[in-house]
Amino acid sequence: MLPRLFDLDRKTMELAATNVYYPGGSWNLIVETSRICHRCLSPGPLLEKMERAALTEILGYLDQLASEPNGVILDLFAWLRTMMTVSSTEALYGPRNAFNKRPELEQALWDWEHDLTRFLLAPIPALFARKGYRARSRLINAMTDYLEWKGHENASDLTKARYQAGITYGLSIPDIARFEIGSIMGVLINSTPTLFWMLAHIYSDLQLLAELRVELSLGSMKPTIAQDGSIKCTIDTPTLRQVFVLLSSTYQETLRFHTTIPLLAWSCEILFSRSDIASRLAVSF
Repeated sequence: MLPRLFDLDRKTMELAATNVYYPGGSWNLIVETSRICHRCLSPGPLLEKMERAALTEILGYLDQLASEPNGVILDLFAWLRTMMTVSSTEALYGPRNAFNKRPELEQALWDWEHDLTRFLLAPIPALFARKGYRARSRLINAMTDYLEWKGHENASDLTKARYQAGITYGLSIPDIARFEIGSIMGVLINSTPTLFWMLAHIYSDLQLLAELRVELSLGSMKPTIAQDGSIKCTIDTPTLRQVFVLLSSTYQETLRFHTTIPLLAWSCEILFSRSDIASRLAVSF
């Protein structure tokens, strides 16, 4: 499956599979990568650093909406897709993040995601999943350029450690790039549809929306007055689950109701291609 999805050759797969069952000790590229992910994504300063980077980007999108005096009607899924793609990759890859500098890569990522099933089932993806095949090539080339230009040196601790593990176990930079685009896909095909369905449920239930607004206004927000007279509220993100119980429950129920798999993203697109459904779920901010 991995060679078809990420265009990995036999040599790379042999490197990844070396000592996979620990015959020579507890070392292996896949095991080491898993350890890195657990270390960097466990609650603590490394995760909080990435959260701050992602939230900084997200706040920019929210501030842009708030600056519209009469509100704006938007394609919610497309807007969330862009916001999550940029914020997540910015948190991972830092100031040289290719997705922020080259917006067309966002579409390439989702074109590839759309063809994942064809990559797995079609005998020749280059023929039967052409759009996704070309999109994957653009992503690999962009990530290879990013690594060759040393962009990872100013990236998150997670990206730095994964790069070093790849070099240590003998991967080439293009092969590290192939694994990286798989990591990006793993993040976004889960978070983006989940956030979409969560907001769709909230804004389609006026009682839930009202109760959440009350909870947020009475929770652990810390209002301060800025020099320009505006009021800014600070939320202690590590305490979100304990303080905002209804918000946390809404998120958990979203996960329970909607499986986050690639087909889910397709269902969102199909949903909004139906004008009768789209008109009922149009969200005005």
